[in-house]
Amino acid sequence: MGFFDKLGAGLTNAGRTMSQSAKNFSESNALQKQINEEKRNISTKMNEIAEQYYEKYKDDAGSEFFEQMDSITNSHRRIAELEEEIQAINARRAELVPIPQDAPAAPAAPAHNKPTAMVCMQCGQTYEPGQTFCQNCGQKLTPQFPNGGTVPPEMAQSIPTQVPAQPAAPAADAPAAPAADAAPEKSAPVGRTCPKCNAPVPEDSSFCAMCGEKLN
Repeated sequence: MGFFDKLGAGLTNAGRTMSQSAKNFSESNALQKQINEEKRNISTKMNEIAEQYYEKYKDDAGSEFFEQMDSITNSHRRIAELEEEIQAINARRAELVPIPQDAPAAPAAPAHNKPTAMVCMQCGQTYEPGQTFCQNCGQKLTPQFPNGGTVPPEMAQSIPTQVPAQPAAPAADAPAAPAADAAPEKSAPVGRTCPKCNAPVPEDSSFCAMCGEKLN
């Protein structure tokens, strides 16, 4: 027999061997599946018998397998307790801290609490709100409110009647308070400022309207 004949015979035998092995494995695997199915059926039926036996004799202390069945009863009881603990744990809620609320904004001051003008009680000059001292004499200015007095209306109601109110400037010397949108009576030229507070002051002013400093 030549070399190629031997080689062909060898390959043929190897192919047949592999094919037979695959066939054997397939058939064996199919039979093993049937065996496993029968075993599962046996296990299921045995469990059914055991459960029926347990339910029938679990309270019979004289039963042949009472010790094992009592252990099963204790396990059932323990399982029920553990399941209740799980439910209690799942029902827990985080303890939340209260969230602080934002403080309410302070109410705006009523319009009648704001002065409409500043009046010098010494010489009767009238100035815009925001100025503090008289530019003519250096006297500290008194606020003038919409009711014509020098205190807010609500404060004026609480002042006893026997206490004399602060005297107002003479009518001839005190001009009426200008409107809120009127221009200042005296404007400060660019260049002249108070040496103390650097506020602009008119050329003919003797005192600073903001700090009361006497000007040169």
